[in-house]
Amino acid sequence: MPYLSVVVAPGGADTGAFLDRWKEQANLFGLSSEAILAGADDSFSRNEGIRAARGEFVLATTAGTVFPGGLIEFLASQPLQSNRMYRADRYDASRVWAREGAFSLTAEGLRANAAEDIAAAGSGIHFGPGWFPAASLAGRTGRFLGSDAEVVLARMPQPWAAMDMEVETGPGVRPPALLQAIDRDGAVAAEWNVERRMAVRFWVPPAPDGGAQRFRLRTPDGGRPTPLDLHIFNFRCLQADWAARRPLVMPAPFKELARDKRPTLRRLASTPWILPRAVKLLGGVGTDVFGPGVEYWGEGWWYREQAEGETFRWAAQDAELVVRPGAECGNLAMLAEPGPGVGGGSCVLRVRLPDGTVLGRAEIQGTSLVNIPLPRFAEPVARLFVGPEGGAKAAAGDSRILGFRVFACSCEAAGRADERPGMAPVGRWISVTRGVEPVTVDWPEKLRSSGNLIGEMGKPEDLHLHACGDFVLMARSHWLDLRGFPELDLPRADIDALLCIAAHHAGVREEVLPHRIGGTIDPPTVNGQNLLWIATQMRRLGAPAIFNRDLWGLER
Repeated sequence: MPYLSVVVAPGGADTGAFLDRWKEQANLFGLSSEAILAGADDSFSRNEGIRAARGEFVLATTAGTVFPGGLIEFLASQPLQSNRMYRADRYDASRVWAREGAFSLTAEGLRANAAEDIAAAGSGIHFGPGWFPAASLAGRTGRFLGSDAEVVLARMPQPWAAMDMEVETGPGVRPPALLQAIDRDGAVAAEWNVERRMAVRFWVPPAPDGGAQRFRLRTPDGGRPTPLDLHIFNFRCLQADWAARRPLVMPAPFKELARDKRPTLRRLASTPWILPRAVKLLGGVGTDVFGPGVEYWGEGWWYREQAEGETFRWAAQDAELVVRPGAECGNLAMLAEPGPGVGGGSCVLRVRLPDGTVLGRAEIQGTSLVNIPLPRFAEPVARLFVGPEGGAKAAAGDSRILGFRVFACSCEAAGRADERPGMAPVGRWISVTRGVEPVTVDWPEKLRSSGNLIGEMGKPEDLHLHACGDFVLMARSHWLDLRGFPELDLPRADIDALLCIAAHHAGVREEVLPHRIGGTIDPPTVNGQNLLWIATQMRRLGAPAIFNRDLWGLER
């Protein structure tokens, strides 16, 4: 008895070439097999071949399919499990038919982005398995993602580059829902609790080998289906692109700068010896208060203000900064003054890490220039919090907490490599929340009337239903239990997909093999709407639908 029976739907001139190629590959790798040519490319003829198969496992395919040698070698080692339905992605020179749909490929073999996508053209960011095609919904272009959506960074603008992501919950989760970034070692690098539409920024390290960096977006508690689609959509991403880099500020000549910043510099009249350093600091901030080395300012900072020729920002108790000090170590330099939240006289500014570790302190009395040495961080970027030691309180006349006022803030490399303590690696990527907005689609409300049905369906697997006719491999016993391909008056692609759905609900677990199969013609497209009702019933009942009579494959 052969290990594998291959039932081949004919395909004109390809038929003879396929049979010759299969025989040659099977002999080369020692695969115990038989090839059975179906009389026609329809369900009944293929079922005739399945009925006649003698192998322990049966592979249904087409004469236009091309199998790589690695796949035949894999099959020859007889690794197949009887409780599996094996599938594979289908490739041609420029496209792939995968679980999530059909995608064009780049010259490097990555999934190409659409003309309108969530990453800019030329960004080097690509979206691999787990990402569905870009599409417009509620007036915004976005991509749904499944449970483990791979992001491939073919190019990075710099090591530990900042990436902006805008994401909201999809129908597959119940908000608030956890979304995790999983690094290439399988560790949780960052995570977010998403309830509405959330904009986040995170800093991604370079790949250790210097090549493309990869990470996955995982949904620990997703997988809920809907009666609207065969796929599982856990989250919807509206942006996943590199953060815009701050423009480099070219300082104006000293005299011009001193004239423009005169209202602020007058505050330093009692300490004239610090004027040159203050002018240099002010010259690097441009139209805001943040200069070189400051990549992000978030929680704790109020909006930029301009009054009486001065530009400044108020900060509350713990003002968030992400800085890039330099290769060795750096200094956090600030031109600041105490605010009404601390009494307005003097205060001690404290710089700490998110875990509470204090990095330094500096006293400010009136308008002061402070320079706080930072340790040598293990990564080139660090997240800090700056605020008055002891906190600040709301003052009369303003609902905001005004702990201190900043006219300029920069983080620059230290002038010399002094003996400063080194910090251990943080372990996780730096991540900040940039904002939270209402969702574009309120899925709980949209699906409220289907709540009982969704509950009955549980969490079915999101199956690979594209190009099923090119590669479906199961134990022969499962083919017999399912009575082969449904002999229905439906398009070929829908029939093949129905078989896979029924097999899953018969208890056969899908496994997508890593081998790339090719082909000489494009596979037909699945019409999910044709299958949605019956697939929903199988999900609800947890049982397969059997479409054929006892004499399947024997009489039409």
